[in-house]
Amino acid sequence: MCIRDRIYTHFYAGDYFGERGVLQSDSLRGASVVAVTDLQLLSIDRHDFKYIFGDELSGTGQFIKNLLNINEVRNSDFTSILMKNKLFSNMPSSQKIHFQAILQEEQVKQGEHLWSVGEKAEYAYFVVNGSLILQALETKNGQASDTQKNQQQVELHEGTIVCDLSQIVQDKLYRCNLYAKSDSVLYKINKEDLVQFVNKYPGFRLLCSGTYYLE
Repeated sequence: MCIRDRIYTHFYAGDYFGERGVLQSDSLRGASVVAVTDLQLLSIDRHDFKYIFGDELSGTGQFIKNLLNINEVRNSDFTSILMKNKLFSNMPSSQKIHFQAILQEEQVKQGEHLWSVGEKAEYAYFVVNGSLILQALETKNGQASDTQKNQQQVELHEGTIVCDLSQIVQDKLYRCNLYAKSDSVLYKINKEDLVQFVNKYPGFRLLCSGTYYLE
């Protein structure tokens, strides 16, 4: 795919493209797609697309909602930020697309707490810009130790995913504190979406086990 005579990305078997023009009836093509090799494609027109994936013509099914979310994410600089993370930069395109579909943008102010030790683990975050502080505390039965001798504090920046995954999957409590060191833009991932993602891609679950964050 080319934008202003510059190659933006390559597509391979299993990839899709052109959905933005189908989702937005008044949209003009913003890129050119050129076949580099002989290939076979499946195409679908706007009418059939909306009927199949939009709960018939007047609706917006979950599939279309996911595509709209992906397009919103792609319109930002998120893709380049995602590639800064070693875990995500090595993901196949289908896995990146699934990940983009479950992101929800959230803006937070300096000093705002995102979660605390002992709260139910229900979210993960991806840092788009700004910085967060994570405090991993010595805990007992899900509560911070009085002495807090084993406190670990780390500053997290763009491209980092913050995820106490084992606690989220097991429906347990957070073992760390997380708050914004500066005004920040984040993508939040809900528990239900994250659990579905790790069940589909067990390699992600393995890599996230035993750590609070991945850069």
